[in-house]
Amino acid sequence: MTEIKRIRVGQLLTNCYVVSKNGVAFVIDVGANAKKVKDYCDSQNLKVEGILLTHGHYDHVGAVKEFQDLTDAKIYVSTLDGTLANDRRNMAIEMGCVMDPFTPDVLLEDGDHITIGDMDVTVISTPGHTSGGVCFVLEDQIFSGDTLFQTSYGRTDLPTGNYNELKKSIHKLFALDGDFKVHPGHGFSTTLDDERKHNMINFDD
Repeated sequence: MTEIKRIRVGQLLTNCYVVSKNGVAFVIDVGANAKKVKDYCDSQNLKVEGILLTHGHYDHVGAVKEFQDLTDAKIYVSTLDGTLANDRRNMAIEMGCVMDPFTPDVLLEDGDHITIGDMDVTVISTPGHTSGGVCFVLEDQIFSGDTLFQTSYGRTDLPTGNYNELKKSIHKLFALDGDFKVHPGHGFSTTLDDERKHNMINFDD
């Protein structure tokens, strides 16, 4: 059975997710508090084999290098946001922070599959919050980063953001077949059916 643990990290309370099955795990968006996340993984006897990044803003990638040093896990990020994450557009300076740059191991494109242990993750390109933003789909779960929130959606006024692209991306998620549990980059989890009905994106001009 797949298990999902949410750990809030950093000054913006970013949702970092530890996703595991049969003792193998991947971690999504280690924005801060690398040791805290690693301590949780150790407490569950998890072998971390992947670090998956939904996008390149500092609050989602700020502790990636440190966490990789602690785990030797591979870093997965889209081609566009792998670049964004390592330059000043990642917003670290604006947040008064300094970030250690990292080197991605795997650059992702729309439709890619990531196999970690017994888990198969599908990559969905969802530009808008950033130009290289992605969502990760595992079974009936979507990890939506800052694309889709409970009744809301990500900002588009930050570097490489684009509202029209974000709206297209969210409707791309809405077009998926069936319902999914949605785990966003901030705030509480929701469901795709609820967001199809109630998300603010439906009521914007």
